[in-house]
Amino acid sequence: MTQKIHRILIDRITAWWHIRSNTFRSLVIATVILVGGLITVNIAFFAGSFFPRSCNICHIMKPYYENWKTSSHQDTTCIKCHPYRFGFISTAILKYFTGTYNPKPHAIVNDNSCMKQGCHSGYLDNGKVAFKGSISFDHKSHIEKTKRGEQLRCASCHSQIVQGNHLSVTEKVCFLCHFKGAEKGQSVTGCPSCHGTPTKIVEHEGFSFSHESYLRIGVPCNQCHTEVASGNGSVPKEKCHSCHVEKDKNSLTFQELHKVHVTKREIYCFDCHTEINHGSIRLTQPFEVQCKSCHELKHSPQKELYMGVSGKGVADTPSRMFAAQVSCDGCHTHSATKKTTEQSRLTGVRKTCVNCHGKGYDLMLDDWVREINSSLNFVYPYIKEAELLKGRINLKNKKHEGTKGLFEDAIFNYNLVKNGKGVHNVEYSVKLLSSALDQVEIAKKALKQSTAHISRPEILRGQDSYCSRLCHTRIGLPEKKVFEDMHIEFPHKLHAEDMGLGCATCHSPEKHKMRIITKEGCMNCHHSGKNLNCAQCHPFQVSLYRGNLAHKKIKPDPMFSGGVYCDGCHNLQEKTHTAETIKGKCTECHDKNYEKILIQWEKELLNAETMLILNISKLNELIDRKKLLGQDLPDKIIQLLKNANLILKATGEGKGIHNYNESLRLLKETNEEIEKHFKIPG
Repeated sequence: MTQKIHRILIDRITAWWHIRSNTFRSLVIATVILVGGLITVNIAFFAGSFFPRSCNICHIMKPYYENWKTSSHQDTTCIKCHPYRFGFISTAILKYFTGTYNPKPHAIVNDNSCMKQGCHSGYLDNGKVAFKGSISFDHKSHIEKTKRGEQLRCASCHSQIVQGNHLSVTEKVCFLCHFKGAEKGQSVTGCPSCHGTPTKIVEHEGFSFSHESYLRIGVPCNQCHTEVASGNGSVPKEKCHSCHVEKDKNSLTFQELHKVHVTKREIYCFDCHTEINHGSIRLTQPFEVQCKSCHELKHSPQKELYMGVSGKGVADTPSRMFAAQVSCDGCHTHSATKKTTEQSRLTGVRKTCVNCHGKGYDLMLDDWVREINSSLNFVYPYIKEAELLKGRINLKNKKHEGTKGLFEDAIFNYNLVKNGKGVHNVEYSVKLLSSALDQVEIAKKALKQSTAHISRPEILRGQDSYCSRLCHTRIGLPEKKVFEDMHIEFPHKLHAEDMGLGCATCHSPEKHKMRIITKEGCMNCHHSGKNLNCAQCHPFQVSLYRGNLAHKKIKPDPMFSGGVYCDGCHNLQEKTHTAETIKGKCTECHDKNYEKILIQWEKELLNAETMLILNISKLNELIDRKKLLGQDLPDKIIQLLKNANLILKATGEGKGIHNYNESLRLLKETNEEIEKHFKIPG
C-alpha cells in the first residue's frame, strides 16, 4: 500500500514538472526572443541615427531637419551632438505603447559634445571673437564663470532653431541677460562691456562731439541715451502651464529655476521669457528748453562752450552741469529783458547756485567770473598781436605754412571764451585760453618773432592749476580719505596745502575725483630718504609692533624690543610686502628654519582670525534673536562684541605677524571668551 502511494506521488510530481518545465522553457524562449528583438531594434535605430532623415520617422521635426540641411553642421550627424544611451529606444517603445510618448522633440546638446576633439575643442582658449561686426564676445567668461548666478551652456545661446539657421545665435538672447532688471537707459553689465568706448565723432542736434570726452569725466551712458531697450523679459504664468499641469507650490529662487531649466534641461530662453528688444535708442535733447525759442541764433557760443565743443586743438570738455543735463533755465531762472543788466542777471544766477548746492557756491561763481575775466585780460594783448602778425605772413614761404592757422585757432579759442561767457564752462575756458597762448607762442617761434616762453598767471600754467582757485578754495577738501585698496587714511590737507602737491599728482586732470596715483607712486616718495615715519601711513602695523594698542595693553614684539625697526625686515624698494616676500630677511639674522616658521605663524593667525570672524557672526545672530524676542541685552554682551571687533581690526589691519605672540594670544582669548560665556560652538 505504501509503495503504491509513493508511486502515485512520484507520477504526479513528474507530470507537474513536465508541465512546469515546458512553461518555463516557453518563458525563457519568449524572453530571449523579446530581448533579442529589443536589441535588434536598438541596433537598427542606433544605426539609423547616423542618417538624420531617419529621425523624421518618429519625431515631428521637419523644420529642424530642413534647417540642419542648410546649416554649417550639415555634415555632422545627429548622434554626434545628441548622443543617447543604447537602451533609450526600448524605453521610448514602452512609452509609445503606453501612450506616454511625446513626439515633440527636445534634444539636449551637452557641452562635451560641442567641445570634443574634431569639433570645437580648444575654442574657449581662442580669446574674444567678433559678433555682429563690432561686439567683442568672450566664450570662456560666459561658459566657465556664472553669469548673474546662472551657469550657462553652449546651447543657452546657440539655440536649436533660430531665425532659420540651425544652432545659430539670436542677439535677443543677449538682450534678455544684459537688460532684464537693468535701470532705464542702462544694461546690467554696462554699455562698454559690449560696445567698448565709441571713438567716432558723432552728430546730434547740429553739434559734433566725442563720446570719449564725456566718459572721461564720468558721465553715465543713460544721461544722454535715455532709452536703450524695450520689453521686460517677464515670465507669464501661462508659460509654466505649457509644460507643467500644475505649478509646483514650493517656490524656487530664480537661480534654482535656471539651474533646472537652463543648465540641466537646456530649455530655450523664450520658451518662458518674453522678448527684450535693443537697438532703437532714444536720445535726450541737448537742452529741454531751447535757447533759440527766445533768442534766435544769439546764444550759439554760450551753447558750444557749455557743451564743451568747437575748440581748436583742445579736446571736448563738456561742462559738468551740462553732463548732468541741467538746461539753460536751470540756472537762468529769471526772465531777462533788454533793460536787464549783467549784474542783475548774475545776482539771479547766484541765488540759484545756493538753492541747489548750498551756502558758499554763490561766492564760487564770483570767483569764476573774476578769474575768467582776469585770464581774458591777460591773453588779450597776445591775441591782438596774433591778429597783427597773421596779416604779415608770407604764404609763399613754405617755412610759414601752418603758422596762419595757429594764429586763427588762437583767435577763435579766445573769442569762444569771451563770447560764450567763460563761466558756462570754466574748465574748458581755462584750457582754451591756455591753448591760445600755446598756439601764439609756437607760431611766433616759427616766424622767429620770439623764442621766449610766455610767463603766465597761475591759473593758466598747468592741467590742474584751476582746481584750487576755481573750486576747492571755497568748498575745501575732505580732510581724510580712506584708500580701501591700501588700507590707509589719506590726509588731503597735509599733501595739498602743507606740502603743496598739485592735484594732478594724484588725480586725473580729465576725470573729476578719479585717483590715478598707485601704491608704487606713493612709495616713491614715502620710501625714500632717511627720516621715515611709517606710522603716518601704517598706524595699525606700527601700533601692534610697538605694543601701543589704544584699547588693550599688550607687550611689544621682541624684535622691536631688540631695536629692530621697520626697514630691518622690509626692503623699502620692493613693491609688495608679504610673508613670502620678506621671509628671506629672517635668514640674515636667524637660521633657515625661520623662513618656515614665519609662514607657519601666518597660517596660525589666519585660522584664529577666521574663527573670530565666525564667532562674531554667531554673536551678532544671538543679539538679533534677543532683540526679536524683546529680551534685554546685557552690557557684557555689547562690550564683548565691541572688543572682538577691535581685536579683529587690530590684528587684521595691523597684520598680526608684526607681533605674533600677542596677536595670537588676543585672538585665542577672545574666541574662548565668546564660546565660554555664550555657548557658541567653535
